[in-house]
Amino acid sequence: MSGVKTIRPGGCSHAKNGEKDTDESGNKKQSESAECPDCDRSAEKRSDHIVCSVHLELPQSRRRKLILHLDLNNTILVSDAVTKQGTVAALDYFLSTATWGRVNRQGSWEWLSDVPSLLPPCQGAVTYYSQFGRVQDFTGTAEGQRFRGVLKEHLSLLEWRGEEDEELAVRGEDGRLYHWILPAFFQLLQALESQHREFCVVFRTFGTDLARVLGAVQRVLREGTHPLFTGLQALPMPLNPTPGRIRCSKKNVVLSRGSERVSTRGDERSLYRYFSDLQGLGGLTIATQTWVESPSGLTPLILKCSTSSLTTTFG
Repeated sequence: MSGVKTIRPGGCSHAKNGEKDTDESGNKKQSESAECPDCDRSAEKRSDHIVCSVHLELPQSRRRKLILHLDLNNTILVSDAVTKQGTVAALDYFLSTATWGRVNRQGSWEWLSDVPSLLPPCQGAVTYYSQFGRVQDFTGTAEGQRFRGVLKEHLSLLEWRGEEDEELAVRGEDGRLYHWILPAFFQLLQALESQHREFCVVFRTFGTDLARVLGAVQRVLREGTHPLFTGLQALPMPLNPTPGRIRCSKKNVVLSRGSERVSTRGDERSLYRYFSDLQGLGGLTIATQTWVESPSGLTPLILKCSTSSLTTTFG
């Protein structure tokens, strides 16, 4: 691909110390005092190579706008308002969807990996959840108890260490306080801003948590109330606190938010254009019947007109 640079892990494409000033073709290499060709920022010398302050795979003029569609439950929230799962139960359930094994020739379940992962460790591996469905107290079962330590470890990482905050912390079934919104979400915002990446975030849910999530995130961005991410207050990131709603029928898809209303009737590109023009953060509640009738029907409408200037990601 034209314009793509190879980036070493942990750094940009600056030349190493001690290398010759010219390459094999006789062209002059990037000097240590020059600006980084990947990010147009001044480079800093670190150990045996030069690392810029941000790491980009494409020149700034070629980078696409990133549109992130993020589910709330069990994605940025370690809980599920729809199934009434608290933090402990939600994380326990998640582990059943990320642990892999198979049914052997004797008809017994055998594990193929002791490490949870999003991708199968080998061919033929299936998750415990896909084989047996939702199991209550997965890590308390005979098969799942080997992952009990993983559950405890990650619950410890999720513990809320600061003063109790009614919007950002939640009390789990075990009586402990946990982060309600995954810290990794705020770290993502911080990282994208530090890379000067043009992006927007669209939350989606079937539940009733959207208004609360938007309010909590808005407070973090405006007041810097998160104990781990006080610097987010300085980010120029707009947020629309009004929850939207999206409904789907056999004839069209209708999105409404405040005074805004977008329909695909007569123009399937309208919904795509709407999402493409969004800025900052916002969210939509998806009508339950919409998902029942067409669980993946919305995605093609958003993606089918994709252009080279946009990257749309669903999580």
